[in-house]
Amino acid sequence: MKKAKNMKHFIINKAFVMFAMIMGLLFTHIACAQTAENKQETDLPVYDEYDNETLANYIETSYWRNEISLWGTGGISRLQNRPIFGKIDNSFGYGFGIGYSYFLSKKWGLSTGLEYAFYKNKISLFNFSNAYETMDILNNPITYNTKVENYSEKLFIGILNLPISVLYQTGGNHKFFASAGLKLGLPVFAKYCGGSSVLTASGYYPAYDQTEIWQNDLGYGVFNINEKNGKLDLGVSVMGTFETGVKWNTSIGTALYTGVFVDYGFNNVLNNYYSKKQFMEYNHDMPCQPVMNTACVLTDRLSPLAFGIKVKFSFSIRCRDLLNAKSAYKNLKSKSKQDDDEYYENNILVQQEDLIKINTASVVSADTVKIEFPEEQQNKDSMAIQERQAYLEAANERRRIYNQSMDVPDYDRGIVSLTAEQKSALDYYIELMTENQTLILEITGHCCDLGSDELNMQIGQERADLAKDYLVEKGILPSRISTISKGKTEPLFPNNNEENRKKNRRLEIKIRE
Repeated sequence: MKKAKNMKHFIINKAFVMFAMIMGLLFTHIACAQTAENKQETDLPVYDEYDNETLANYIETSYWRNEISLWGTGGISRLQNRPIFGKIDNSFGYGFGIGYSYFLSKKWGLSTGLEYAFYKNKISLFNFSNAYETMDILNNPITYNTKVENYSEKLFIGILNLPISVLYQTGGNHKFFASAGLKLGLPVFAKYCGGSSVLTASGYYPAYDQTEIWQNDLGYGVFNINEKNGKLDLGVSVMGTFETGVKWNTSIGTALYTGVFVDYGFNNVLNNYYSKKQFMEYNHDMPCQPVMNTACVLTDRLSPLAFGIKVKFSFSIRCRDLLNAKSAYKNLKSKSKQDDDEYYENNILVQQEDLIKINTASVVSADTVKIEFPEEQQNKDSMAIQERQAYLEAANERRRIYNQSMDVPDYDRGIVSLTAEQKSALDYYIELMTENQTLILEITGHCCDLGSDELNMQIGQERADLAKDYLVEKGILPSRISTISKGKTEPLFPNNNEENRKKNRRLEIKIRE
């Protein structure tokens, strides 16, 4: 009969585990299929190389709002006894679950889910003695004294948890994360398995001031207690949960969480029914067979505790636009490695507002720039032509001296050049100033943090002068353009990586009346 019950519990437990796994896989399959279907039905946007900065800014300010995750845990689990009695051996426990996270911002989110957790521990009693007052089989009042030698009991608990927690993450591509919250646990199964032991029982009769120590028909003597299995009646558990670790971005839209966790039970899951029981009880129906209960009756409080390692795999859903943008950005970055790095190092991004910023970067070259004079327009005033020619001749001499002064080791020094894209951006100001002869430009050169202050001031000035040279070459009077350098004193972004340094190597153009 006991074997049949144990087999029944085993089948129920395994069936529940298989059901949870199947539901998790089915949920994952549906979510992935729905995401793929939406992606196929929508015409994906096409990006070209000029969208690189736009995509980078979009990705920088965007984040996944919806995240589905599957996880598994493993570590030490136990049921805490208060007060502590006997020896409690920690055992290995495990858990697995499926969850959903909603991010309110790039750093903060809320998560919930469904988790199955298994707890196991062993209680050992050595020469445990107890006494309580009761009635014997003849209804005489007695004090029933018992002593149990070398008894051990194993507890097996399966709990279905509903976690609710607050999630915090910070960092770049790989993030540090931490979450804290509560778990509401419903016991799926709970049982104990007691080993065999030896019981010594006696009865004290206060009416006769006499102790009976050897009368089996009254329940006194030495008895062999056989192994016993039984169910535990447990209530709903309330646990605090905390986990922390690292979130690794494995690919676009997927991540792997690795870290540690701890679950701590706040309430007593043992029902009051057990508080009225004794570990060894006098059997009023058959005194020669004393009744043994679970060792859990010896405690006033029983609560779960677990800590160990947690691994979680997550993927984002309902974020098709961001997925497409990240895929496009990744492809553009991969393509850029095959292109000439000079384009990206000299890329100018124009934003026309009250303050118009042009991003540039210095490029090493051993050649001297020769500024070609355009064919003069007949409608230009001869004095304006002479002014421009004199400026450009001085510019060529300035650039020759500049190139000689930039021979400094251990740093990418060199001339500053303009690409076709940069010239196209500057053409806008040529057209604008040609139509409005009252406009004046103020060009400021900026640098990153590499190099000395003096060197960066020189490079920033040369950047600004180069833009002025181009405008003058195209017909703008040099007196309508002023140039200054701020060196590395006013970065737009932290100089903590090469991408930000490229953005800081720039020109700022202000239009004055």
